[in-house]
Amino acid sequence: MEKKIKNFIKKYILLIWIISVSLALSGFIVFANYKNNQNIAKKVVTTQNDTDIRFSSNYLEESVGVENNTTKYRNTVSLLNSALTPINVDIRNFGKNNSTLFYPTDINYTLEAILTDSSGNALSEVQALAILGSDVVTISITGQTDVELSSTSRSCTYSRTLLHGTTAAIDEFKLYFPSTTSNICVKLIATPNSIHKDLHTIGAVFSVSNKSAEQGNGWIDRFNDPTDKSPDAYDLFNYIITGYGEANSATIKWDPAVFNLENIGFSSRISSFNPVTDDTTPDGWSSCKKATISIGQNNETRYSFQVFKGTSFTSIVDGLEAEWATNYAEMSASSPNYISKNDYLWQRIKEYIIFDDGI
Repeated sequence: MEKKIKNFIKKYILLIWIISVSLALSGFIVFANYKNNQNIAKKVVTTQNDTDIRFSSNYLEESVGVENNTTKYRNTVSLLNSALTPINVDIRNFGKNNSTLFYPTDINYTLEAILTDSSGNALSEVQALAILGSDVVTISITGQTDVELSSTSRSCTYSRTLLHGTTAAIDEFKLYFPSTTSNICVKLIATPNSIHKDLHTIGAVFSVSNKSAEQGNGWIDRFNDPTDKSPDAYDLFNYIITGYGEANSATIKWDPAVFNLENIGFSSRISSFNPVTDDTTPDGWSSCKKATISIGQNNETRYSFQVFKGTSFTSIVDGLEAEWATNYAEMSASSPNYISKNDYLWQRIKEYIIFDDGI
């Protein structure tokens, strides 16, 4: 019997070797394909745009870093001259760029409001009393009792749910600052429940300037996107106009090769937006378009837009990066004339949109 087995092995050893090698190779190929598929999956996940995150706000954004063990959020200053004019803060179950794509389930979250200094650091009772005195900051939301922040009650927390349904879900909080105080700040932090692993905490620090109507008339524009990345890292931009003043007509001009405002997504508070070609083209622009908008109606103090890239945007940014490298790359960061590359890019790219409040 043993002799028959040995003869069988000798006779078919080549065939056995070929089969063994084939099985080993097929296993390696399957493993390699599995690894490749893993890599492809990783690439798909990591290319998700931040703006696709379906927990957003008209003011609140993700943190801009940590300083002295305190999470930092952007500061928002509103020009108000009346305690009756609130700052309207929305919390939404959709991303900034698509109001028709909702989060697939209810979003449970908490909103914390804290009296702070301008750096977002919580105030002690003594500090709050020195600034507020007997005044209060009132927070209002439909369906709940108004909450007053004071020197003795310096924070509060709401537990809220954005319901998933067939339409967008929006919570609107109203912040009423006292007209007699301009140095107080309120930090709002919206934190999704820990079960929502794909959502991030957002926040902002709010303050007001209680100038008189004559002093406070005026509007400014800016991009409201994190500047820790190059402008070219974004597909579109959140462009806002804030200020205070009587109802008025304002003008926006832009280089259409750099920014595309033709299909602008704008606040429903602006009734019309009809771009036309402007015969006067600023130096360095390819051409010029402009639009006239009405601002200041119904005590509105903020207008938000979504601005897209033009066809020459990337090449313009590349040129600005080369300028920065020539003028600042070798400069010490401690030099009073130094500016970081991203700050330089954001500052310079903004020159391709010009806003005139008409005042």
